[in-house]
Amino acid sequence: MRPFESPWKSLGTLDADATAHLISAAADVALVLDKKGVITDMMLAPADLATTTGGDWVGRPFIDTVTIDSRSKVEDLLKTAAGGATSKWREVNHPQAAGNDLPVRYSAMQIGSTGGVIAIGQDLRQQATMQQRLVEAQASLEREYSRLRQAETRYRALLQVSSEAVLIVDAPSLKVTEANPAAAQLLANGSRRTVGRAFSELFGPDTAGV
Repeated sequence: MRPFESPWKSLGTLDADATAHLISAAADVALVLDKKGVITDMMLAPADLATTTGGDWVGRPFIDTVTIDSRSKVEDLLKTAAGGATSKWREVNHPQAAGNDLPVRYSAMQIGSTGGVIAIGQDLRQQATMQQRLVEAQASLEREYSRLRQAETRYRALLQVSSEAVLIVDAPSLKVTEANPAAAQLLANGSRRTVGRAFSELFGPDTAGV
């Protein structure tokens, strides 16, 4: 792939070189397009992008280098730039030779008086990887929560049907936090409920301290 040349040739050699350097520093991808949206020059900063994307895009319409679902975004980029405004950043996907699509965030602007456009892009692969890991972590947490919820449901069902008296006591306060029906029936004193009472109150004076 040939070295990237600045599209602002009319500005002179010094300004053209400075512009090319600025674009290289600020963007992972820079595409120079003619007024028909065909790529006439390009720069790919990460060394692996040329291999990842399957080669040189020069001579191809920009819209043909992206996935079908991204074509409308490219049309919007070019339409906004052709109107003389700098387009908003739009995320598009380029199909790769193998593996997942290459996500790139682009903005575009018109250059000179010929109707040409330059599109600068940021490689979003790292962000996409982080987002995928976040989605996987969330899914894992949801699965674990569902497992715990099912275990709690089974535990409560067993507690309710058990014929043996079962009490759950809070260790710091020694108050009863849960009691199954068998325990409530066995230990209830008149109208007083079992849950919320001190564990020692449930027994007679001769056994409360044992």
